[in-house]
Amino acid sequence: MKTTIYKTIWTVRNFLLEAIEKKEKIFLTYISRPSNSNYFETQKTVTISPRCGIVLQGQLLKDRDFTLETIRIYKKIFPEAEIIVSTWKDEDQELIEKIKKEKVNILLNDKPKYGGGTWQPNVNLQIVSSFSGIKMAKKLGCEYVLKTRTDQRIYNSNTLRLFYNLTEKFPIATSHNQKKRIVGVSLNTFTYRMYGLSDMNVFGSIDDMMLFWGVDLDNRRGYDIKDISLREFAHLQVCEVYFVTEFLKKIGRNLKWTLRDSWEVFAEHLCIVDQQTIGLYWHKYEKHNEYRHPQYYCEKTDKEMNFSEWLEIYSNLQNLKINENILDLRFGEKTSIASL
Repeated sequence: MKTTIYKTIWTVRNFLLEAIEKKEKIFLTYISRPSNSNYFETQKTVTISPRCGIVLQGQLLKDRDFTLETIRIYKKIFPEAEIIVSTWKDEDQELIEKIKKEKVNILLNDKPKYGGGTWQPNVNLQIVSSFSGIKMAKKLGCEYVLKTRTDQRIYNSNTLRLFYNLTEKFPIATSHNQKKRIVGVSLNTFTYRMYGLSDMNVFGSIDDMMLFWGVDLDNRRGYDIKDISLREFAHLQVCEVYFVTEFLKKIGRNLKWTLRDSWEVFAEHLCIVDQQTIGLYWHKYEKHNEYRHPQYYCEKTDKEMNFSEWLEIYSNLQNLKINENILDLRFGEKTSIASL
C-alpha cells in the first residue's frame, strides 16, 4: 500500500515539474539526501593526518532531529575528528542529554547580553559560540578546525581532507602573520562584496582560527543597510566583512577598500570551495532552493564566488580588468560590465 502511494506521489511530482519546465522554459532538478543517520551508508574513504576538530555552533535544530542526526552522520564520515557542539545553556535539556549520549564534546554557553543589530541580530551569538568551540578544539590538541553551523550539514566524507589539501597546495606566500590559507565555501561568499568570505563554514589552522574568531563583540546600534551600495555595505563591516577585516588587521595587512584589493586578499589569504563539492545542505530559509543566486540569465552583484573564479583570481589577478564602479551598485542589481 505504502509503495503504491509513494509511486503515485513521485509520478505527480514529475508531472508537475515537467509542466513547470514547459511553461517557464526552464529545466528543474532535485537532489535527495538521507535525513537520518540510519540510512546513511557512505563511509570514510580517506583519512586526514593532522588532528582536526569540527565545531557545530548555534541553536540546536530540533526539526526532524536535524542537529542530532548531523552529529551521528559526522561520527560515521569523520571518525577521527573531534566533534564539538557549542550551543546555549537555555537549549532543550532533553535534546542536550541525547547529544551527550553520542559521546561528543558539548559546550553550553551564556548568551551575550546584546545579540547584534537589526541587520545582524546573531553576530555576537556567532562570535561567542564559535570562539568557545575553537578554544576547546585547541585544548583538545586539534591542529586544524572547521567551524560550521548546527542548521547545516556536509555530506561529502572527504571534506576535511579536501580542505587540508588546499591549505597545503596553496601555501601562504606573503610575510603576514598567517600560518595557513583559510578555506571557505561559495554559499554566501559574494564576488563583489569586499572582504566578504562567508562565515558559515570556515576551515583553517587552529592558530589562524583563534585569531579569526577571537574578535570583540560588535555592540554597534542604529545603522541601516537597506538600499545602500556594495561599497557602503563593506565600509560598515557587517558580519562576514567584520570578521575578515578584523583578521586582516591582526595579521598586519592594510586595507585599500577596493575591489582589486579584496580579490587580492582572496588570492593571497583565502580559498573558496563550491558548496556542491562538499555536499552542503542548509535546513533553513529557502531550503528547497539550493542555488539561490544563479547567474544563467544575466550577471548580478549577488553573484557567489565559486572555485573556478577563485582560481582565476589566484592565477591571473594582475591581468584582470576590474570595474571598480560595480561597488556603487546595490546588492542584487544587474552589472553592465562584468569584472570577471
